[in-house]
Amino acid sequence: MAEHPRKPGRYRVRMADGRIWLVDADAITAAGALREGVTLETPAVALLEASHAFVSAFDRALGMLARARRTRRELERRLSLTQPDSAVVQKALERLETLGLLDDEAVARAEAASRFRRGEGAGRIRQSLARKGVARAIVDAAIQSVAAEEAVDDVALCRAAGEKRLKSLRALAPDVQRRRLMGFLLRRGFSGYDVSQIVRELIPRERRGYE
Repeated sequence: MAEHPRKPGRYRVRMADGRIWLVDADAITAAGALREGVTLETPAVALLEASHAFVSAFDRALGMLARARRTRRELERRLSLTQPDSAVVQKALERLETLGLLDDEAVARAEAASRFRRGEGAGRIRQSLARKGVARAIVDAAIQSVAAEEAVDDVALCRAAGEKRLKSLRALAPDVQRRRLMGFLLRRGFSGYDVSQIVRELIPRERRGYE
């Protein structure tokens, strides 16, 4: 038994049959594996094995969170690829939430703020967070909160995005401009009503070929 050189609080336990488990200090104490050569009963071996499964899932999730913001559902999907026991995965996620390291509300707020600043509409933010498994109520609350705090104006964002996009459509026929601009703005997550109004504003009737 020896402490892991790069993971303080984690201990490598080598069993007589060659298996090596990475466990936490509590498991070492509970199993009575405090010295080399000790004989462990079946319950103690099972405890160490369970600790190894938990530590592996927890540390893997912690590593993913260190690299990028993740939602609970995203981590659950990734951990399930290597840990088939859903109870182990849920235990690791619950520990992360207890420690304040996993927070879907914080992820939703950060993503909403980032996407608003990039000129995207609320619809696109909802789609992105839904794919990440964030509950609709959390998504809606995050969007409303961030929009209020940063004085987000969906119409102004839609207009700015439309003006920028229209510059690359000038050589096209008016009806093609309108169709492509509408599609672009809808994909950016703006409401159909706002998109229709902005397209009418940016492409006047005479340019659309109307009498």
